[in-house]
Amino acid sequence: MIDGAGWLAAGQFYLAMLLLAWATLPLTAYLTPGRIGAGWALARCAAMPLATFFAWTLASLGVPWAGTALVLGLALLAALSVLVFFGSPRTRHAVMRSGKLWRAEALYVALFVIVLTIRAWDADLFGLEKFMNIAFVNAVYHASALPVADPWLAGETINYYYFGHATVALASLMTGQPTDMGTNLMFGHVFAATGLACAMAIAAIARRAGASQRLTRGMALLGTATLIVGGNFHSVVYGVIRPLLASWGLAEPYEYFFAHSSRFIGHRPETADKTITEFPGYSITVGDLHAHVMNLPVAAALLVLILGVALGRRAGWSALTAGGARRAQALASGAAMILLLAMSAMANSWDVPVYLALLGLAFIAVSRTRGVTLVPATLEAATICVFLLLAALAASFSFWQHFIPFSQGLRWTIYGSTGWQLALLYGNYFLAGVIVLVVTDGMTGLGLRRARLSVAVLLIAAAIILSVPEFIYVKDLYGDDNARANTMFKLSYQTYLMLPVAAFAGAAAVMARFQGFLARAGMALVVALFCASPLVFPVLTHGRDVFIKLSEPTHLDGLRFLKNGDREAALWLAAHRPPPGEAMLEASGDSFTYAGRLSAATGIPTVLGWHAHEWLWRNSIEIWQLRADAIRDFYQTMDDERRNGFINAWHIRYVVIGDFERERYTSLDADALEALGKIVFESGGTHIIEIAR
Repeated sequence: MIDGAGWLAAGQFYLAMLLLAWATLPLTAYLTPGRIGAGWALARCAAMPLATFFAWTLASLGVPWAGTALVLGLALLAALSVLVFFGSPRTRHAVMRSGKLWRAEALYVALFVIVLTIRAWDADLFGLEKFMNIAFVNAVYHASALPVADPWLAGETINYYYFGHATVALASLMTGQPTDMGTNLMFGHVFAATGLACAMAIAAIARRAGASQRLTRGMALLGTATLIVGGNFHSVVYGVIRPLLASWGLAEPYEYFFAHSSRFIGHRPETADKTITEFPGYSITVGDLHAHVMNLPVAAALLVLILGVALGRRAGWSALTAGGARRAQALASGAAMILLLAMSAMANSWDVPVYLALLGLAFIAVSRTRGVTLVPATLEAATICVFLLLAALAASFSFWQHFIPFSQGLRWTIYGSTGWQLALLYGNYFLAGVIVLVVTDGMTGLGLRRARLSVAVLLIAAAIILSVPEFIYVKDLYGDDNARANTMFKLSYQTYLMLPVAAFAGAAAVMARFQGFLARAGMALVVALFCASPLVFPVLTHGRDVFIKLSEPTHLDGLRFLKNGDREAALWLAAHRPPPGEAMLEASGDSFTYAGRLSAATGIPTVLGWHAHEWLWRNSIEIWQLRADAIRDFYQTMDDERRNGFINAWHIRYVVIGDFERERYTSLDADALEALGKIVFESGGTHIIEIAR
């Protein structure tokens, strides 16, 4: 179990985020009239990103970052909520009568505790890209202005989509948590808020189809559990069915490992086309709060708003011709989508085309139900989506003016996926969704038609998104064997939100319409086999170890992994930070290693951190090779004159000598390095030298 310090921090974090959500509720309740639960889900998802966006915008106008900008951003958010609360009687009435929200909040709390518990089993912010993420969070947390200095490339600013890292940093600051603890706590919040929003999306479709309250809640809970902690159908086939067949002598033995479900196409069987198909349950298992995960609540908020379009009676320009209240609500929804798209552009830009595509399909579908032919409906949808895109880019200009894109354009896909592997990863949800559409075809009722429309829009959008990397991909530094891995990864990840929502909500719609036992039992069997079966993923992943892990003491301290003397060195550096513009020097190294550990733990810039990542972000191999060679020579062979030149060029305040430097640079000249200044810190095998000036 998590120790007392961890639960205390979790309680403080939870209460602060709860108050922020309540402060945001009038804004989100206005966007979801008659659906206070959806409004609460939106508040849980969007409150912290919105406060961060306001703080970011104010900082770009000259307000000091981060404390002052955060306070003013929170004040602006509260002021807007007060205006809506007192300016909209309907919203005020909904907020004042929101006592039933305890069920929604109970779901959030349950997910928060479950995900935190799993995270605490391995709370270290080391492995995969956790090191990189905490480096950025620390850099943002300690920055005094935007853009933020790159902690792994002294003299440069971060050239990555780091709005999500800013959200984590400000959440840590607001809740009074150290950044490593705040990162792990934010990990729990991200999935709890996303799960709550997806539950409300399932419930909205099910209720529109006429499902009972009990059925709606049951399918929403089951769908949310599958979406958040479940896997894909690969885990069912290779983790359950194939071992069962092997035990009967009908298949070759197969030892399932959870990562196989995210590394399938191009890996098993091995081909020259390696891809990545991760999903939320995998992200929880590995505990990596990367950019696409940080933006999940924003993506889920977009999903809820877009489904509101598909479930409503008006969309597109027709919404603006409605009465005053409807027109105002349509304009407010458009403004909210612009802000959410702007935040996505700054946090995980892949989500922008994904949700614009979903929105465009929703507009087209609703227009078609009003009798508009396909071409005019498509043109109208395209016009609105282009407008929203341009407005979102304008709203996020403060980010883009300092960002240099590092992609190398579009390329035609070289190989492509096999149909059976795509079907294994996604086909279960598509099959369930198609069964829903076929069974309900011809049934009457406006509510059911809208529910069918929503399911169809989600399925079509997912199919389009999954088909994109089969034809084109975004070129980056990876070779042909991993050429489309990132494109497929970032696009397909969002379909693991859309497809479960479509399948579970559609199943609820069918079960609501059929009263006979056999019909309901048949649909329940479809749900069990094709929709809920991926819940075997956490069982296969953790198995009997769950009970052992639950009985062992755990924690949420993300930096406890730091080695001999390094933890103490990080604490010392945090208390003796150099002024902005100055840097420290430690060993650089390959990505996904211990290199750059003190800059990651403190946010203090070092001359160079992870080689390949800076190569990716700067689109230049020379930018890290020259620095890496110079750092190696500085530690080993430079004479005093060249060392002093290096120090002056990079404004070095501290030089670190630790076990990692000794491993990286076997001819390290400790005497010459110590002669550069005085040893101001010494613990274990780690020394810090302050340069004499």
